[in-house]
Order: sequence, then structure tokens, then C-alpha cells
Amino acid sequence: MLGYCQLNIEDLSPNCRTSGDDQFVILRSYFDGGNQADSTQYDILTVAVISGTKDQWAPIESAWAEVLRVHHVGFLHTTDAVALNDPYSKRNGWDEARRDKFINDCVSAVEPLLARQLRPNEPEGHGGAYPCMVSIDLHDHQTAQIGQAHVPKDANEICAVQALRRCLEFGTDIVGAHFYHLIFDQGEPFRGYIEDRRRNGKVRKEHPLLDRITSVTDADMRSVPALQVADLFAWSVSHRNRKSYFSWQKRVLMDLDWMDDLMDSKILSNPNQQFTESVNRWRLPRRRPTR
Repeated sequence: MLGYCQLNIEDLSPNCRTSGDDQFVILRSYFDGGNQADSTQYDILTVAVISGTKDQWAPIESAWAEVLRVHHVGFLHTTDAVALNDPYSKRNGWDEARRDKFINDCVSAVEPLLARQLRPNEPEGHGGAYPCMVSIDLHDHQTAQIGQAHVPKDANEICAVQALRRCLEFGTDIVGAHFYHLIFDQGEPFRGYIEDRRRNGKVRKEHPLLDRITSVTDADMRSVPALQVADLFAWSVSHRNRKSYFSWQKRVLMDLDWMDDLMDSKILSNPNQQFTESVNRWRLPRRRPTR
């Protein structure tokens, strides 16, 4: 459709279609990045996107707010928490134990409210907000480009387009969404690639589902619990190569259900031919290639 495809949505099939009580179903998807598209500094680039309807987001936002209240902190920003930077600094009374208790409580708050895949002991699974992680091994991306002009040069673009694909796929096949609202953390580069496609008449003609995206905005993650949830996933997954996991990171990676689109050299070397040809035909704005 719009990009790479590694996994099928059927691998995580929550029973979460809406009841039909609302006239229109709006899927709200929140995007946050982990690391940057720079292989000289990072191994993995990750985009976390978590999608849900109003009824699915409301209990998450309420549970998250309660964790923040109990721990006397205004928000979770995982990078600063890991580094014990403000507001989680030692001068503010924080240490590793307090930080880990806080983030573990964040995981506990969202765990029962996220989509759960089908299991033998849970034949129905259960619905909830749907987490999807799109990751690129940046060194594999560099290797895949050697002598292969058809391999996209921009890792940010690959991640952004594949994350969008997953949102639309989930909304169409599982939720029955009528419209889509996309919310990005401020300063992330991914929003621009989506906007390029929405503003391009040729792209919209070929992919009319883009017309159902009625809102693309960014927001300050410090005031948006859903972006904080995405941030927690993005950090955990983009640091999956750590020698040892934090207790809360292990829970995110091992205990929660989430779509894992990890793109290695084999996948990157064989992009969807239609996608490559379409991008060339659309003449989208050029951006700096990934280092």
C-alpha cells in the first residue's frame, strides 16, 4: 500500500470493534520516536505509534494521571528519567529505586488497557489501544544501500510511512474507523512525511484513505498522557540491544503485546517495488538522507 510490510495485523487480533453507538468512529494515533536516524550515534531508530478510540483512551488517561498523582510528578519522559535529569534529579529527591518504581507503576497502569492478542487461555483476547513499533537497524540500512539505488535513503521516511500504514490498517480492519486523528510529539521529524503525502493530489488519488485523516497535529508530550505512553514504548524498543534491561523495560518488551516491525538488511534490501516507483512518480520533497 504505502510502504514496507513485514508482519500482518492478524498476528495481533484484538476483539475491539466499536459497538456502533457513535455516529462516527475516530481513531486517535499518537507517534513518538526513539533515537535519531544517525548510525554514527545509534543502532536502532524506532517510531512508536499507539492507536485507539475515545473509549479506549479515556481509561488509560485516567489511570496514567493517577500514577502521576501518586508519585508527585507531572509527566513521564523516559530519557530524562533514565538519566535522572530534572524533574527526576537527585536534588529533587529521586534515585534509581524511586524512578524504577514510578515507571513500573506506569506499565502496570496501561497493561490491562492495551489490546491483548489471542492466546490458548484467552480465546477471545481483549480490546484496547493498539501499540505498534516500527524499527530500523541503522547499520543494516547503511549496508542495504550499497550498490542499490532503489533502497530508500531516509530511515525517518521509512518508519513514518510504515507507522501510518499500521494505523490505517488497524483502523480499517479492526476498529472500523471513519476518520483518523494523528498526534505527534513536538520536534519529531515524522509528521512532515505524512503531511507531504496528504498535500499531494497524486498520492491522495492513488490512496483515497488519506482523505479520512482529518487532523494531523503535534503536542507537548508533557501534557498528553498518550504521548508519554508512546515515549515509554519508543525508548524501551529502541534500546532493545542493551546488555541488561531495566525491570520496567523488560515488562514492556516481554509482557505487553505490540506489533513489532523490525526492519533488517533483508527487508530493507527488498522494498515494495510499487512503493519505490510511486515515490519517484509523486515527486515528494527531498530530505537529507540518513547517515
